[in-house]
Amino acid sequence: MLNKTLIIGNLTRDPEVKQLNGGNFVFNCAIAVSEKWKDKNTGEQKEDTTFTEIKAFGKLAEIMGGMLHKGSKVLVEGPLKLDMWDDDNGQKRQRHYIRVENFEALDPKPADGNQGNNQVNNQNNNQNNNQGNNQGNNFNNQAPQFNNNGNNGF
Repeated sequence: MLNKTLIIGNLTRDPEVKQLNGGNFVFNCAIAVSEKWKDKNTGEQKEDTTFTEIKAFGKLAEIMGGMLHKGSKVLVEGPLKLDMWDDDNGQKRQRHYIRVENFEALDPKPADGNQGNNQVNNQNNNQNNNQGNNQGNNFNNQAPQFNNNGNNGF
């Protein structure tokens, strides 16, 4: 079975990044994806926007939090997950989200205006950190990209 979602859109708010007691980071935000088309019957221009929560963990969360901001155009890839909880009134609640495993910032430059050092490509954080090398980090004048294919502690 395959559970993989790939979305390109814009962040709807500034990301929330928290550091947990164990030192791991959690990234929370939402992405808006708009679809435009022309109605065949009326010729009227139509638009539909879908909002989806996204979460990332570990080093990926830390990197995303430092690079992205409200309005950032980003490609995210990862499995679709389901959060379930009881609200304050005891009602069962649920919400789907994408657990980000890979992302690529599609803005031409970071929010701070710096150019260069814009691409990050890390195939396995834990392996690179344990070996003390940075083979996974390639810096070019391209849009930032990050691949998190390793175990991030969750």
